[in-house]
Amino acid sequence: MNPRTSKLILAAALALGILPARADETLLDYRDAAFLAGSPYYSAADSRMIEAALAAAPGDAAKRLADDFVLRGDAAGSFSTAGAQERVYLVQAEAAVAIDPFPDAPPPLLVVMRGTDAAGIHVLPDGVQYQRLVAAADTDGDGLDEVFLETSFMNMGQTSMSLDVAALLADGGARIVESVTEVYYDGCDNPAGARERKAATISLHDGIQVEWFEEGCP
Repeated sequence: MNPRTSKLILAAALALGILPARADETLLDYRDAAFLAGSPYYSAADSRMIEAALAAAPGDAAKRLADDFVLRGDAAGSFSTAGAQERVYLVQAEAAVAIDPFPDAPPPLLVVMRGTDAAGIHVLPDGVQYQRLVAAADTDGDGLDEVFLETSFMNMGQTSMSLDVAALLADGGARIVESVTEVYYDGCDNPAGARERKAATISLHDGIQVEWFEEGCP
């Protein structure tokens, strides 16, 4: 297996929550076509588990979504306590649409599960719906993992993807601690202006490191 292939496989595994992220490794690679096209899929049992967690949680934010929601990605990590073996799920009223990334919808939730038991439900800031949760990693060395959330916007032959990095708070909230704009940009169908395509890799080394690559248009 050549080094590029092994890096892409590693990035995909990290994004799916199969492996923990470690410093100096590629966390996300937006040059990978398979990763770009990936869409979360969950079984009925997964949905029932999250539904039960939402229904049992206090507060209106969880109950508002308990009867009608979609799961838009998950990742393994430690979210409530350092060293905990947990999994976090992105829960929204519906899947985001790239032509309307800011719909009138309830704020998304991050649901932390420890096995089949809920370990926490965190309300993300209102006003944006995410395409998917793509990774989790400890970006600041405090032993707790932050969550990488992807947005997508499409307009006039241009597609742009960006990332919000969210820290889960002890009070049940979630704070965006960093945003990376245009981790992927495709303007090859741009009817006016420059035609270009670029993609970024995201790695961890003294924080989040971003490297962009020109991909070119066909």
